[in-house]
Amino acid sequence: NKYLDEKLVIDQLQFGLGHTVLVDSGLNVNMKNDESVNRDDSTLDYCRLNDITIPDSVTTIGGGAFSGCVELESITIPAGLETIYADTFRNCTALKNVVIDAKNEVYRSEGNCIIRNSDNALIVGFAFCQIPAGVTKIEQSAFVAAGSTLEEIIIPNTVTSIGNSAFN
Repeated sequence: NKYLDEKLVIDQLQFGLGHTVLVDSGLNVNMKNDESVNRDDSTLDYCRLNDITIPDSVTTIGGGAFSGCVELESITIPAGLETIYADTFRNCTALKNVVIDAKNEVYRSEGNCIIRNSDNALIVGFAFCQIPAGVTKIEQSAFVAAGSTLEEIIIPNTVTSIGNSAFN
């Protein structure tokens, strides 16, 4: 379920003996104040969601934004997204359904890969990726999303360039 039907109340939070980022930041979570804005790009790292739809207003998804979301299986990306990084989905090993709005002029999803339209470069490949014919290059660190789960990949003969650490 991607939306919770109940509001967060303070007794639902669990605190350890040591300090936590949540406490250190003064419980500024999902609030309309400047302290609640996440500036380190790890917006939903290690989340337990399995289906995420990015809002239409989002134009950039920062590096590491979904890092380690090992239960994430499906993500929908809006038409207005202009910037995404190879490590945005680092170790999202279960991601097998990537949908990019057909009106997006910068990226497309094909074969469970995120491909930049301007040069047919594979930007992000996942564990369940099939590189489509026509892809001309595989960008640096393109498969960090697959983590250690990538077992086999067939590289089409249209690929003429593979970036550093593409499969690292």
